[in-house]
Amino acid sequence: MESNNIKLRDEFGNQVEGKILNIIEIDDIEYLLYSVSVNDDEDAIYAKKIIKNATGEDDLIDISDLNEKNKVFDIVREYINSVE
Repeated sequence: MESNNIKLRDEFGNQVEGKILNIIEIDDIEYLLYSVSVNDDEDAIYAKKIIKNATGEDDLIDISDLNEKNKVFDIVREYINSVE
C-alpha cells in the first residue's frame, strides 16, 4: 500500500510531515496539494509546484509568482469546498 505521507521542510528549515491530498494540473503544470497539522483540531493546506529535475525525478518547489499562486489557491478553495 502506497503511503500518502510526505516529509518536507518548512520556511524555518524544520522537517514536518504532511499528508498528500491530491495532485492537480493547471495549464500543463502539476501541483501537489498537501496538509500539515497545525494542532489536534486544525490542518493547514499548502501547494507546491512539481517539476522534473535534471535526472528526471520530481522536485517540489514553492510557487513564487503571485498570479500563479492565486490561480492555484482558487482551485484549492474549490477542492476544499468539494470535500466538505
